[in-house]
Amino acid sequence: MADSGFVLFKRTRDVELKISEFLSNILHVGFLYAAGMEKYFDKGAVPEFDDIRDQVSTYEAKNDELRRTVEIDLYAQMILPDVRSDILRLLEGCDRVINTYEENLVNMSIEQPKVPSEYQEAVLDMIKPTLTCVGTLIEAVRCFFSGKPVEELAKQVSFFEHEIDKMTFKLKHAVFSNKKLPLARQMQLRDFIDGIERLSDRAEDVADRLSVVSVKHAL
Repeated sequence: MADSGFVLFKRTRDVELKISEFLSNILHVGFLYAAGMEKYFDKGAVPEFDDIRDQVSTYEAKNDELRRTVEIDLYAQMILPDVRSDILRLLEGCDRVINTYEENLVNMSIEQPKVPSEYQEAVLDMIKPTLTCVGTLIEAVRCFFSGKPVEELAKQVSFFEHEIDKMTFKLKHAVFSNKKLPLARQMQLRDFIDGIERLSDRAEDVADRLSVVSVKHAL
């Protein structure tokens, strides 16, 4: 299995470096996202929060450009269409993760949801395993491109996703059980929580695809 890496990485270092930067950007945005959430709970949609949001948008734009450049490079090197398609689909899946980070922060900036203090710790507790889930996915993708096994890492991504599902259910149940909150605010909080949950959902989608592609190219 250790020798099953893509042939393209034995032919060019440039594409490998671009993909590595693409994946590193996703990890960095995760830390920015967590910092942005803490800043929002502490001070609201202040300029410091907007600055974090803008940094995330900048990284998202960088990754869009990197993904397009990698696609051009793969065509230029005449990589087999099947291999090229699998690589691009994996990158597109990862791109949805960073898009969701950005989307969540933009929505917070626009809607400015008021999260009651009794739920803020639970939200931050959700973000910790979410970052771990996404980080595990990135590790799995790196292993795939270096020809290493990914099955156990993919299983870990699913494990974290299921744990976050449980936390999501518990938090939303608490929100809708709070009769002091108007229905409109309950629904806004539900959407806010669902936005966080989508991050691990996206990660699991990519991990599932990665498992299939890994087996396919190991044959």
